[in-house]
Amino acid sequence: YDIRVEAGNEPKYYKILPGDPKDFYNSRDVQTKLGVSKAWEPLDQEVLARFTKHGSFDVTFAVNQVLDAGLKVMVVSGDADFITNGIGALNWMLTLKGKKSYGKKLKAVRPVSIS
Repeated sequence: YDIRVEAGNEPKYYKILPGDPKDFYNSRDVQTKLGVSKAWEPLDQEVLARFTKHGSFDVTFAVNQVLDAGLKVMVVSGDADFITNGIGALNWMLTLKGKKSYGKKLKAVRPVSIS
């Protein structure tokens, strides 16, 4: 999803095709256009297991520990990512508090344009 798409303009960028998604994603035409050949399944247990192992948990405690140890942390997120966008990441960073109030320190920093 792209948050830059204004409400009502979704059909301009996304085709909503009702029907059975398994038939749609397994059609030869769609797989050719996507450049894939693997059969699509609504739920792939292997993908789910790998995702939840690495990407679906709260890292706040761990990041606070890393900062408390004096190490630097770089957070990277897209400005137009619908799931975890830059504003959401910044709001999360402003809540960080370990031995020091890292969020308050970050809030006091003046933004610098890098463009």
